[in-house]
Amino acid sequence: MYVMRIFYFSLAMFLCALTTPVLAQEEKWEGGFFIGAANYMGDVVEPNIFTLKETNLAFGFNIQHNLSQTLGLKLGLISGKLTGDDANFDNVDRKTRAFSFENRMTELSLLAQWEPFGAKRYEGGFHKILSPYVFAGVGLGFSNPTADFNNRTSAGITADRNADVQQSIFTTPVGVGLRYDLSRQWVLGAEIGLRPAFNDYVDGISEAANQVITTGMLSVG
Repeated sequence: MYVMRIFYFSLAMFLCALTTPVLAQEEKWEGGFFIGAANYMGDVVEPNIFTLKETNLAFGFNIQHNLSQTLGLKLGLISGKLTGDDANFDNVDRKTRAFSFENRMTELSLLAQWEPFGAKRYEGGFHKILSPYVFAGVGLGFSNPTADFNNRTSAGITADRNADVQQSIFTTPVGVGLRYDLSRQWVLGAEIGLRPAFNDYVDGISEAANQVITTGMLSVG
């Protein structure tokens, strides 16, 4: 059964966008590239915690059509490596279990972006402004996890090794950002996004994560 797995993707992302003016008024199209970081929350981190030790490079591109001065539709492609390791945490059971994983995730997304103060940019002509925005939408992630079970064996590990892991994952990106107009053509910004993934194998570990450590051996918890 698939469950929602939360992971952080595009954490503290920086955006540099080239805009194209239309009729010397508001820009209808924007294209951009960005570079930042990816992080993860799931079975190979302590509950509700993500760690800077597992922060990895992320990068991508997007194109946005502005429906109005405050609302736009954005098509984006983002790629980053997700990693996790039990050894990062001061927990005896986790250090004994010693699971880890790597996964190169790539996501294609369609987002709605709302910039509530965007109209101020064009009041009586063009103005450079510092402006917040929020975004939400849907995405399709492409996943290929590699899990390391620390040479252990158990029913849960066997189930995970033999699982038919879907490489296409439905995601629901949401986030916030802040952008500043360097000029009419160039924008610099930063954003943070959270992407819930509706799949229990983002890290390649599911059944084995339901087990605990007792006397140095894995047992069902």
